[in-house]
Amino acid sequence: MIRRIFLVVLALLAALPAAGAQAVAEKPLISPFDTSSLNRAYAPAPISNFRCGKAPAAIRELEFQSIYTDRSEGVSIVDPQALDKYKEDTQMLRLYERRLSEWAGQYTVSGPDEGHPYAACIIDWLYQWAESEALLGKANAQGQAIRKWSLASLSLAYLQIKDAPDLEADKVRLIRAWLNLVAQTVRNDYSRHLDNRTRQNNHLYWAAW
Repeated sequence: MIRRIFLVVLALLAALPAAGAQAVAEKPLISPFDTSSLNRAYAPAPISNFRCGKAPAAIRELEFQSIYTDRSEGVSIVDPQALDKYKEDTQMLRLYERRLSEWAGQYTVSGPDEGHPYAACIIDWLYQWAESEALLGKANAQGQAIRKWSLASLSLAYLQIKDAPDLEADKVRLIRAWLNLVAQTVRNDYSRHLDNRTRQNNHLYWAAW
């Protein structure tokens, strides 16, 4: 879902003429979910079946090994054992992101009234990680990549529910400050070592997103 949105955004930007792109850049960014005419093609899950539960423990340190055995030009050969370890090490992070994405989608198709439990739960989960300063610890190159992917996923979930009624203002303020700090960290990550391949390929696009 996030990857499809990302590719659509890139395609639209590429189609803009220079003057049009400049005009867009001068206007404040607006969430695509700031509209009352959202796509409600998918039936929401019954609220009575929804259970928020407790968020996974926050992940602060981001030092992970690569899944590739080939570190030469191209870096495309996956080491099966390294891949298994990577999946194990990132399991809780992927669960956290997946749950938030699912609930944000349910809120979007349910609407502000019926979908409020989803929004409240997303705020609770994001708040728990914001309190722990998740994603802001030491990070190696693989960890930097994971940080920017996670930022994209978590920010998109927040954008979908940020206008939900009766969200706890104190929690929202801390979440926004945390996401902003993670975003600044990602920007710093990808403003250094400009000769690296990851500063010249899709990793840079993800960091910008």
